[in-house]
Amino acid sequence: MLPTIPDSKASDEEVIDWLRLEYQQEFKGWDFSYIEQRRLLLRSTPWDYAASLVRTLPRCPRVLEVDTGGGERLENLLQKSGFSGKASATEGYTPNLEIARNRLQPFGVDVVEVADTDELPFDDCSFGLVMNRHGACSFVEEFRILRPGGAFVTQLVGIGRTTKSTMSSTIPGLHRVGTRCLLPPVQRQIRSGFWL
Repeated sequence: MLPTIPDSKASDEEVIDWLRLEYQQEFKGWDFSYIEQRRLLLRSTPWDYAASLVRTLPRCPRVLEVDTGGGERLENLLQKSGFSGKASATEGYTPNLEIARNRLQPFGVDVVEVADTDELPFDDCSFGLVMNRHGACSFVEEFRILRPGGAFVTQLVGIGRTTKSTMSSTIPGLHRVGTRCLLPPVQRQIRSGFWL
């Protein structure tokens, strides 16, 4: 049962009791289902991150998801796309590692502990696709591990707007997309060698 969100007339004690109950909610991976009833979507985004990847995954022999959480999203993408290549994932939050490994093991996904996304433990030009939804990005590392013509698909959220970025490491594979706002991370992407 969800704790009831206190209204503006709630006493300090009621608010503190509510916060204690919230704090006790179990947190695993990217599973926020306990708050699904409270989720408020202020406006729809002009694109669908998952649908874009479901179309792209079957064409890539080797892929990486950065900051996979508990692997829920990657599991769903692999199932929906029929992906048959080699997938890897990184996760920096130790409690999520076992959850992600257990969830993704049936798909043969190698889940690697990475505390610092500024140093990804993969060889240069390793992946045809790097995915990152709401995770930390250095952009230099993502560019380094992409094979020529590979794509980096990320969804960043900030300042109340969603930015879609689909970047390619070379002009032949360039897929031009619009962005809702150019945040500082987009400038870092361009300086790292990506075309937007």
